Amino acid sequence: MKNNKITNAQEYIDKFPKWEEQLRTAREILNSFPLVETIKWGAPCYTYNGTNLIGLAGFKNHCAIWFHKGSLLQDKQEVFENAQPDKTKFLRQLRFRESENINTSLLKEYIAEALQIEETAVPPNTKSKSKTKKEFELAPELKDVCETDEKLFQAFQKLSNYNQREYSDYIKEAKRESTKERRIIKIKSLIMEGKSLHDKYKK
Repeated sequence: MKNNKITNAQEYIDKFPKWEEQLRTAREILNSFPLVETIKWGAPCYTYNGTNLIGLAGFKNHCAIWFHKGSLLQDKQEVFENAQPDKTKFLRQLRFRESENINTSLLKEYIAEALQIEETAVPPNTKSKSKTKKEFELAPELKDVCETDEKLFQAFQKLSNYNQREYSDYIKEAKRESTKERRIIKIKSLIMEGKSLHDKYKK
């Protein structure tokens, strides 16, 4: 008997040729963020620090991008749909029908916001405890420039832990020193303005 169990996201997308373009675009965008791609409940699921954050799904008449805590997002464009209003408290979805293209800028904005919410969320039964930032090793090049620029350091300290880590990882990912230097120059103005690395996607 043939085993039809889905083992990866591409296999799932192949099951829905009708929605291939939308699902492939969504997957590429999701994989550009610090999320872990896995399969849960037979469909692609993207987690952050072990928490289910976003999922992809294909149906007969539409495909969808699920945000597990979508109700917490601002949804300024009012594009979220609640598939089961009487049952789902937080789950929301971006739904796409045939020939509808994904608004990539908007999707990136919503993913960034979902990550921000997850990073700053207070775990259950810890609300009375003081909030402390998770320690992580700062990229040496970013650390050096912060130590020599007091204003930049102060601006960096005001960023959320998630945004600080985001910038640090952005520098660490560069293989060449010349690339690291270019990236340092690129992010300086964003840090000074109190923006995240992905704020450029926001309208």
